[in-house]
Order: sequence, then C-alpha cells, then structure tokens
Amino acid sequence: MSNEVNVVLKKLVIINPWVGKTGPNTFLCGLFPGLTENGYQVTILYPTLDDIALELISYGCEIIYLPFLERENFRNPILKFADRLFTEARLANRLFSFSPNSFDCCIINTEIFSLSLSFLPKIPTLIVVHSLSFSYHTVLSKWVIKLQQKFVSKYLAVSNIVKTELVNIGVTKPIEVVHNGVNESFFDANLLKPPSAEVFRILCVLYPVPHKGAHLLVEVLRSLKLYNREFQCKVIGWHSKPLDKCYAKAVKNAINEFDLESNISFHSATSDIKKELLSCDILLHPSLTESFGYILAEAMATEVPVIAFNTGGIPEIIQNRTSGILIEAYNCMAMANAVVELMDDTELRLSLAKNGRKRILANFNASDKVNQVIKIINSLSSDSQDIK
Repeated sequence: MSNEVNVVLKKLVIINPWVGKTGPNTFLCGLFPGLTENGYQVTILYPTLDDIALELISYGCEIIYLPFLERENFRNPILKFADRLFTEARLANRLFSFSPNSFDCCIINTEIFSLSLSFLPKIPTLIVVHSLSFSYHTVLSKWVIKLQQKFVSKYLAVSNIVKTELVNIGVTKPIEVVHNGVNESFFDANLLKPPSAEVFRILCVLYPVPHKGAHLLVEVLRSLKLYNREFQCKVIGWHSKPLDKCYAKAVKNAINEFDLESNISFHSATSDIKKELLSCDILLHPSLTESFGYILAEAMATEVPVIAFNTGGIPEIIQNRTSGILIEAYNCMAMANAVVELMDDTELRLSLAKNGRKRILANFNASDKVNQVIKIINSLSSDSQDIK
C-alpha cells in the first residue's frame, strides 16, 4: 500500500452491526490496514468484543461497543420491525452525543439504518451494501432506503447485481461498485492435492437461515448417497449468528430422516478458513442469494474447485465450467451430478482449480480493491455539500 496517497479526510467513524466471521467484517479487516497506512484515525461502533474486534484493535482502531447493534433473526415481521425501531432509537441517541467536529466522514457497513442517520454530524456518509436482502424485504426496505438517502452521499455496492437492485428499489444517489477482494495469503502456489482415495471431502460454509440453502444441501447429499458414493461433508459456520433455531432443527430432522448422520458434520465458524480449504476436495455452495460470495473467491484462490447455484453476484466471480460450475437454483439433482462429475473427472477438477485461482488473482486481489475503496472515501469530501 502506497503512503503517497493524498488523504483529505482524517477522522473516520464506521457503524457496523455485524459480529464474527462474516463477509462485511472480512471487508472491514481487509480495509483497515490501508486506512491506517493512509493516515486515517478510525473509530468503529461495534456490537461486542470478539476476534474481529481484537483484530481491528491491533490495527489501531478505537472501538465503541454498542451491544444493541447486533442483528437478531426474527421470523415474525412485527417483532422484526419493533427490533429495528428500537435499534434505530438507541443508535440515534448515541450519534446525537457526538460533537459536530468529532468526525470528518462516516462509513455505514450496512443498508439497514435510516432515521438514526439524521442525528449524525453533517458529514459525508458512505453506505456499503453487502447484502441483497433489501431486494426481497420490499415494504420495509423501500421505506428504509427512501429515508436514508436524505443523509447519504453515495453507496458502495460489492457487486453489479447489488447496484442493479439498489437502482430498482429507488436509489438515486451515486453508486460505486467495488467487488470484494481476497487476501494475498490465499494465493500460495501448488496448493491442490489429489482427492482422498476412500472418502471425497466436501466443504460447505453457511449458517442456519433458509436463504443459505442448508435444506438444499441435504437434498444434494441425499442424491449422492443414492449414487452409492463415499463422501464426507463438513459444514463450517453452523453455530454463527444470525441463527434461525426452527430452521436448524428442521435441517437436522431431514438429515436423520435420510440417514445422513455419518456423512455430514456441523462446526462453528473458524478463524483459519484457509486450513479448512486445504483439507477438502471441493467447495459446495447451495446459497440462494449471495451478493458476492467471499468463500467462493477464497476457495478458488486456494485452487479448490467450486460448485454453486447461479444466483446473485456469484456469476460475477465464476465462469461456468471454466473456473467453477454453476447450477440453476434449486436444482439439487444437477448439483449432485456435478459433484459426481468432479469425483470421476480428475482432469476437469484440476482445470477448474487452476483457472479459478488465475481468475481471482487477476480480478479480485484485496490490495487492489482496498485502493479503490480508499479513493472513494477520499472523494467523499467533494460530496459534503449534498448532505442536507
């Protein structure tokens, strides 16, 4: 990272409701070294002291802990709405306590806040949108997006599909697109190992909410078992938040019903996903909505072949049958057939792995993406007159 960047903004505040090893937090941890090297003094509003917080502190970040920021998963729309209003009210009270000269710029690492932003000092504000959830939570999302635009200078979308959906929902402020990037530590050469002679090792990274597709994963594994294939599927992140307990129970019941207990294991999130990737033969990704897909990019960087549903921003990363395999959403049998194909076709598996690494190295390098984001942050100073 160059130290010759002309830094305009110095005091930066970031509002972040995410905890644990999530895509938005991976974005933050990748961004912070670049910010500090470019002379930014960073304060972050963060829910709790966890491994992510400790990493941010190691970069010299000041953290203000606000436990109420942590997102909860409510199925009941009334409870969801009430929780959002309560969070907005408490955040507004905290923002109101800042003096007008506390910060020069604000980054909001989510699109879920609106009314509380009116209590920010009148400074350039960037909203980073990591999710596509706003596109299907239509009524509440449209209301939130409409209100928040009064207080926002511009948006940063992590993929082209996110920008498209923001425009569709009514965003009129400028929208920049910067894809997420993969840390260079994932780009070690000669990573690929031949598959296990006895058991094919499948890795899946997801948490228990319906749109991440654990129920579809069960259907895929059921089909593999019908093929009489020997495999072991390791699920990472299962105990992470947000957590839908009813959904998790339903998934476990389906596993028992289809006699898959010996083929699948569930584990908490890990601080060393690279180690897990180096121990698997393929990454299977049954998510039904994905704004980008960090784990896909990380797997490709470590030369792990990937199979995913063709949804959201995933086709912006994977070139079908060149750097990975894309399957029509919900087509579990086709996904199972793709797994069997990679089990049997070593040449294809090696080709996808090599091409995947090349694609990520050429197009999704974290240092390049950080430089792009910092340029956007610097440009916010010219947008200050747009804040009303």
